[in-house]
Amino acid sequence: MTAAALLVAALAALPVAAQPPGDAARGREVFAGKHCARCHRPGGQPGAGPALEQLRRPQGAYALTGRLWNHAPAMFTALTQERLAWPAISVAEMGDLMAYLDADPRRDPAPDLGKGQLALVGKGCLKCHGFRREGGRLGPDLAERRASYAPPATWAATMWGHTPRMAAVAIQRGVLYPRFSGDEMVNLIGFLKSGAGPAEVTLPPDFPITRAASSPGQVTFSHAKHVAKGATCSACHMRDVKMTRGASGPMTMAALEKGTLCGACHDGKTTLGGTVVFPLDRCDGCHKD
Repeated sequence: MTAAALLVAALAALPVAAQPPGDAARGREVFAGKHCARCHRPGGQPGAGPALEQLRRPQGAYALTGRLWNHAPAMFTALTQERLAWPAISVAEMGDLMAYLDADPRRDPAPDLGKGQLALVGKGCLKCHGFRREGGRLGPDLAERRASYAPPATWAATMWGHTPRMAAVAIQRGVLYPRFSGDEMVNLIGFLKSGAGPAEVTLPPDFPITRAASSPGQVTFSHAKHVAKGATCSACHMRDVKMTRGASGPMTMAALEKGTLCGACHDGKTTLGGTVVFPLDRCDGCHKD
């Protein structure tokens, strides 16, 4: 069994009791006391946000956290426009609110650590946050915040309190606020709280680059070889290389010579793991028969 598989099994076996059960009745009081019903009205009444009945449904605790995350920018903007304060929610209150909204940690699936690592990079977290000596320094280092990721109510309350500053900085810097769907939040938090590093997560397989008729030889891209030489995920994917294959446009020499895609590093000047990366004019570095 691989290290990643062992970590997934260990995380899945963690007792759900790690999060004390919330109280739905107290959660209803939190919902009312924080004035959530101002926008989330019951009984199908028109409001600025989704109706209460849409919020109260069987769901996982981290799944609800992802929905709260997605909801935060619109709520931040609305409250700012109305000059209303951002509602503070403690960990205990968040646990009760989760119970009221029928969010149960036992409904969350076991995390996929590989997908969690991809989410960390693909969602742009490292533009502001550091993680294992890469990424930004504007926000807290995510590798040092493992105590905040579990139980779910702790992470949800931490994220909620962090939202006003993050939303304001995202607007100021023109950074696209990340959104989560499906199991993405579960996978991301699973990866972060596991302490797994790149060597413990299965990397994508090698894949061939579409070959032009004039190409001197086939090019096969290998994540494993790049990581072995000291490359980090953020080195490429925090710039103009998107996580979805082909989404960054065709891999052509014209594009590389402009300093985009692989050309951003293969300039004969950039160092990787203490070694200067070979320049674009060394054709046999990439093109193989």
